[in-house]
Amino acid sequence: MNAMDEPTKKRRSGRQSCADQGEVACIDCNLFGFLQLFASLTPEMLTHFLTTHMPLAKGEVVYRAGQPFEGIYAVKSGGLKSIVMQEPYGEQVASFHLPGELMGVEDLQSATYSFTIIALEESKVCFMPLKQGGLQREPLPSSREQMVKILLEHLRQCQRQGLILGMRTAEERLGAFFLNLAERYARHGFPMHEFRVPMMQNDIANHLGLAMETVSRTLKHFRELEMLTIRGKRGRILNPGCMQSITQYCFLKKGTDEQE
Repeated sequence: MNAMDEPTKKRRSGRQSCADQGEVACIDCNLFGFLQLFASLTPEMLTHFLTTHMPLAKGEVVYRAGQPFEGIYAVKSGGLKSIVMQEPYGEQVASFHLPGELMGVEDLQSATYSFTIIALEESKVCFMPLKQGGLQREPLPSSREQMVKILLEHLRQCQRQGLILGMRTAEERLGAFFLNLAERYARHGFPMHEFRVPMMQNDIANHLGLAMETVSRTLKHFRELEMLTIRGKRGRILNPGCMQSITQYCFLKKGTDEQE
């Protein structure tokens, strides 16, 4: 993000230290790939357009549904959630956003944002404006392939999260949710089976369409089977093979091979 002008080797040397602090390294952030679309811009120009490390307090709103689109955000540290008001059910948690992931990509060709984004805990985000006066929305002609790659990756992650909601039992949904969480952290330079859990159980229950009591009971069952432990905001998958067999959830190869 703000290290775009540093040599790649130097950026990679900071991966583990950033992971230890719960912050994603710039080289492992999806925004890094997005900025590569604008290869003709100098590092000084990129720094001018990019607002880095914006601090957020727990519960602070990044943007609201219906607000004019101004650009995309990337999570540097912490965690956030996307919500939408859906009658007659009220507030629905559409998705969660982890370090290294982008927010607002789905609205690149829209006039307004589709979701409301709220910080789950103290977090940091980076912002790249894509409105009049900022970077152009349309990718440079030589960069269309890279743009398609980024958008397809974003779509694939959304689809995988959507598949979880289609699973039949609470064990399948909750197990796949945490496997997906671990996979997403690993894809951005964090350890494979140890990860942060920035969201509360009520947000997880809301997102998965489960009762709070069901989530608590299922987590207790996973702990008794020595498959998964959640202590505070720290999660650890103890037996990934067993969890995958229960949920039929398979890790994506990209971003996990070097972790295993």
